[in-house]
Amino acid sequence: QHAHEAPPAHVRTVMLVGFPMAPWRKPQGSALFWPMQLDLELRIIDLLKDAGYEVLYKAHPDRLKEIEGIFNEKAKVIKEPFEQVFGIADALVFPVIRTTAFNFGLCTKKPVVGLIMHDEYPPPLPEPMALLKKRCHLLYTHFDEKGRVVFDGEELKEALAKSPEVPDMEFVEKYLFP
Repeated sequence: QHAHEAPPAHVRTVMLVGFPMAPWRKPQGSALFWPMQLDLELRIIDLLKDAGYEVLYKAHPDRLKEIEGIFNEKAKVIKEPFEQVFGIADALVFPVIRTTAFNFGLCTKKPVVGLIMHDEYPPPLPEPMALLKKRCHLLYTHFDEKGRVVFDGEELKEALAKSPEVPDMEFVEKYLFP
């Protein structure tokens, strides 16, 4: 569907695709406890704003009540479904790649950055991961001594500063649309 789109000329607007901040949701992987993700997302937004990007926070449409007022002063909060609004951003950042929006984002020509735990469990399969790394920038995270999810902010800024190119779609063609 998005095969004929061109990548953006440069990245000015970044959409951070938010985690569903449901207090009852059971973590299904490393660092998927909502307070950890909230802390991570707030720090990513601050870094992106400090780097001069316009930041859009794509709230999970089923969890608007839980994030009400938290992001309003930090970013423009987008409430509509991702599939309807992804086009307003030049690049997409996914603090969690275990979301249906991530797969949709991979199908676009936009630069995509996904965060993934260094010691993710269960560990990703090598072949799909190699193809995924050709499509998007995977930024590895880890826990610090306080249990916070940490990432290399300079690496995130470098990934977004690169001149966007037509992305390699082999992962999409092999695993999403075989």
